[in-house]
Amino acid sequence: LTSDDFMPGPIENIEIDGIFAEGCHSAVRLLSQVTPVKNVSIKNIFGTFYTYCIVISKYKDFGKGAFENIDISNVYASHCPGTVDVPGNYSPLIQIGPDLTLNRLTLSNLHRNENRCTTPTIGIKDKSYVKYLNVYNAEQTNATGTPIPFIGFMGDEGEIEHLTLLDVDTNGD
Repeated sequence: LTSDDFMPGPIENIEIDGIFAEGCHSAVRLLSQVTPVKNVSIKNIFGTFYTYCIVISKYKDFGKGAFENIDISNVYASHCPGTVDVPGNYSPLIQIGPDLTLNRLTLSNLHRNENRCTTPTIGIKDKSYVKYLNVYNAEQTNATGTPIPFIGFMGDEGEIEHLTLLDVDTNGD
């Protein structure tokens, strides 16, 4: 979903439900340059992905992506081998791209059973601001032999103003 493409305009009040994919590039990509993407519900995502499962990012190298009220629930995902063209395994499972403003992101029932990639489960890239990040009932299982950050900042100047974690099990990572 791209709010600033051929015909710019806000994207709002969207529900995405039921994505099943194995060995896929990604499940959902939300993009904004300056026009907001808001009130989006993404639920019931199952599969393996070689770049990321869900990305929230800006569209171009200018402007500041604008997102509000993004709810993601019932995600059962991990990384898988990439392709010849896209080796993959370099992005967080849930990626918040660089240089954007996200008013509220809620993740619930997020489950990662990882045996391949050690990037964060939730990654926040450079110069992004998240006002409210709420994570409920999440589990991360790591079979890589290397610690995996559950939430990780990837670059400088990323910020979470209010963080709520409830029933989050990282199995020691």
